[in-house]
Amino acid sequence: MSVEQNKATLRRYYETVLNKGDFAKWDEFVDKDYVMHGGGQDSQGVEGGKRAFESRRTMAPDQQFTFDVTVAEGDMVAVRGVYKGTNTGSIPAIPQPTGKKFTRAYMAFYRFENGRIAEGWTVQDQLGQLRQLGITTIPTPAAASAR
Repeated sequence: MSVEQNKATLRRYYETVLNKGDFAKWDEFVDKDYVMHGGGQDSQGVEGGKRAFESRRTMAPDQQFTFDVTVAEGDMVAVRGVYKGTNTGSIPAIPQPTGKKFTRAYMAFYRFENGRIAEGWTVQDQLGQLRQLGITTIPTPAAASAR
């Protein structure tokens, strides 16, 4: 597949599966041997990756991913963007929904095989998200030096 086709596939995947939550179409975009790296744990296979993203959607059913930058070369597509949502559902790391909105910056790299996403790497500002949800705080420099 061409670089432009891979970029278009990735955009459709984000819009259809991640933003609209249509996980029935997961297999149209993701290779059967898919591996996801990042977010605190790796997921393997179609079902492992699907469960990880379904869990994220459970935490924030109104989630929306946007791209600020997309760069592609060969079989790789990289994106930088923002993940927004409202914490209205629970997951093991956040058992009680906070009801608060959050905005989390992310970068992701995807490797394609035969027109499908075969592997993904993500880097996300999870600490910033937890701070926005009131789950953790970050000491100010003055508070840190007072120790």
